[in-house]
Amino acid sequence: AILLGIAANLDNIIIGVMYGSKKIYISWKSNVVISTVILVITILALLFGSFISHLIPHNVANILSTVSLVLIGMYYLIDSLLIKKDETQKIMPKFGFKDKIILALTLSLNNLPIAIFSSIDGCNVFLVSSMLYLFSILMIYIGNFLGSKVSSSKISILSAVLIIAVGILELFI
Repeated sequence: AILLGIAANLDNIIIGVMYGSKKIYISWKSNVVISTVILVITILALLFGSFISHLIPHNVANILSTVSLVLIGMYYLIDSLLIKKDETQKIMPKFGFKDKIILALTLSLNNLPIAIFSSIDGCNVFLVSSMLYLFSILMIYIGNFLGSKVSSSKISILSAVLIIAVGILELFI
């Protein structure tokens, strides 16, 4: 369950770095909101794993996750390339409720196949969902902290490329 929690949330570090490098601070409260939405969706997927697996095959969930992550990565890559160096210091974007929910839903797509197949394999719902929740909070926090410390356009470009890479790797996992 611990390894599932870590593996399922590695993309949270990249997302956190990306936001941190853009000076978007994900507060503890926002992090909990994001992770709680992910938790609720993960628990539902765990509880109804066998039923959901008939409706959303593993490959479809992977494709949805891939497309979401690649689109987010491309958006931030283009955004990073278009911002002039002087402007990067002035930008202090807000991280609103809508942004939290969109991010949570996108990251939840990544957990769906893990939750579905963990449930089918008979894993403990409480243990798996607890580990996914704990590591979701930790990985977003760590990534956001690291991204805020390295505030250059290069880290924004790198994090965008990494998000695209994680998205593409989703196809093969």
